[in-house]
Amino acid sequence: MALLEVAELDVNYGPLAAVRGLSLELEESQVAVILGTNGAGKTTTLNAISGAVRARSGTVSFDGRNVTNSAPWKISRSGLGHVPEGRRIVGPLTVEENLLVGAYNVRSRGRRSELIDDVFDTFPMLAEKRDELGGLLSGGQQQMLALGRALMAEPRALLMDEPSMGLAPIMVQHVMDAVQTIAARGIAVLMVEQNATAAFRVATEVYLIEHGEVILHGPVDQVQNSELVRRSFLGI
Repeated sequence: MALLEVAELDVNYGPLAAVRGLSLELEESQVAVILGTNGAGKTTTLNAISGAVRARSGTVSFDGRNVTNSAPWKISRSGLGHVPEGRRIVGPLTVEENLLVGAYNVRSRGRRSELIDDVFDTFPMLAEKRDELGGLLSGGQQQMLALGRALMAEPRALLMDEPSMGLAPIMVQHVMDAVQTIAARGIAVLMVEQNATAAFRVATEVYLIEHGEVILHGPVDQVQNSELVRRSFLGI
């Protein structure tokens, strides 16, 4: 049984079908990427999985439990984290305070300190900025902070929406290195990403979505050689 299973998911915005009959699976420690053009339904898919929008039909199962249309906080508490597009850092809070926001379910002060140390080990550049305001960080540093904040909840799986958006190439590399590190710790990652070249370096599985439907799915080494992906996402 997969850690995350999405079966025949439908999501509507009024009369508009944003996601139609979408199914996917995510195994423990796996990194899977969702590709698609703007408006294809990628973000809606992640939001429906995490409970941010309601599914009209279909099921979302996590760790063997049906979590379809559960409250986002309940889904988060079950071990499924979500790093949304745009980072959503709390600007007036310090880096450390932003991290503590992610540990709202962790009651032990000692455990919170351990988790912060783990985040700083994973992202040394954040350790150097520990007492700086989140709003003063660069875009890449804020993305690292968003990932670190999600890790503070001790997730078993993470949904990531466009983690490399707007970043310089060197920061994209740092983000993808972080994704690999996270997966190596046993945390599964389902990532929406427009930078296919960067995503293919760390992912093992690809879902290509068009008009809310999966039109191509398979291992990276197969999908990246398809004419559609080569032309539309790799520019070759």
